[in-house]
Amino acid sequence: MSEFEKRGLGLLSTAADPRDYVFGAVYGAETLPESYQTDISGIKVHDQGQFQNCGTHALSAHVEIGLKKAGKYQKVSFPWYYGNRRYSENKGEGTEARGLLKAAQKDGGLYLADYPYEEEVPKAIETFEKYFESFKTKAQNIRIKNYYQCNTVDEVKRAVYYYGSVLVGTIVFKSFYEITAQNPIMPEPRIDGTSLEPMAGGHMMLIVGWDKQGFTVLNSWGEGFGKKGLFTMPYSIVTWSQRQGFPLPLFEAWAVDGVYLNGKLLETGANPVTPPTPSGNDGWYKQNGKWRYRENGKDVVGWKKVSGVWYYLNSDGYMRVGWLKDKGEWYFLNQNGAMQTGWKKIDSRWYWFDGSGKAVRGFRTISGKDYYFAEQWFEDVKECQMIQTDANGAIL
Repeated sequence: MSEFEKRGLGLLSTAADPRDYVFGAVYGAETLPESYQTDISGIKVHDQGQFQNCGTHALSAHVEIGLKKAGKYQKVSFPWYYGNRRYSENKGEGTEARGLLKAAQKDGGLYLADYPYEEEVPKAIETFEKYFESFKTKAQNIRIKNYYQCNTVDEVKRAVYYYGSVLVGTIVFKSFYEITAQNPIMPEPRIDGTSLEPMAGGHMMLIVGWDKQGFTVLNSWGEGFGKKGLFTMPYSIVTWSQRQGFPLPLFEAWAVDGVYLNGKLLETGANPVTPPTPSGNDGWYKQNGKWRYRENGKDVVGWKKVSGVWYYLNSDGYMRVGWLKDKGEWYFLNQNGAMQTGWKKIDSRWYWFDGSGKAVRGFRTISGKDYYFAEQWFEDVKECQMIQTDANGAIL
């Protein structure tokens, strides 16, 4: 039996919610390095012991990475995050990602020196509520910005590169405990005929890099696990549940796009690369502070697919951002020029873009639920905006 089988876990699966920001809707098409590692030297590896508070350790470590890069490193209070259940329906052991991140965004965080009360629930919640009024103003000095779901390998890589790390949830099976310094690669769950190996529970950690083999992950079981707390999660884990028909997701990833310290946004990742100025005739290049794309020696206008992402170049050759109406259909290009699909919140209004990027109108069934999207402008309702109704169909 591995000594780590006694360590705590504590991740509860997060139910799908179309209102979540999706990282694929905000990233660009920059070329990333083949391998990358966020600098975590000098950051103490967390050890959660037997507490079921893995998510709070992952979030604290993410914030600590941002503090370190800014030269302000201190240990962050994971007990403060664990006791704050004001935005989560779960009041028992463990945490679910959305409630944890929303609390850190709204109510902020503290240094461990200010709030060191490591307890299990319900005591952790009682202590938090006891001290909340005393600390709520100070806690606003350490807040996270926005949080996003990451659904693909590429999205996770870009989020790590831009923001330093990504919170990752998985299910720990018995074979997970076989990870060592000599064999630091997470195995896929083992299936013997029709039997799946024993499952221990959900666990959240922190992705801090990648290489050819997979993601580099920082655990919260102390330096004795893997290579000083680190191990490799193969990319195949991302799609394992879909490939095996397993009803529970084996991969859940969340990006945080910034940390505020005393009101100042810290840079938590590498300096994002930008599309290079072409040395020959083709590719992205910048002119007058705006992006253009050249192909066969000529500037492209209209729609152009680059590295799997659709962009639109205006008639003057400059990359389009924001809303675009083309042949009677509405599209939305984010700040990096990438065409959006799926749910998108724009100016406090929700829209849904189909696989071709078109903003839908009228009735639409999405993930088994029925929605209605405005078919035209009227009063303060915008065309294609999702309309919320009550049980009787009245517009709210």
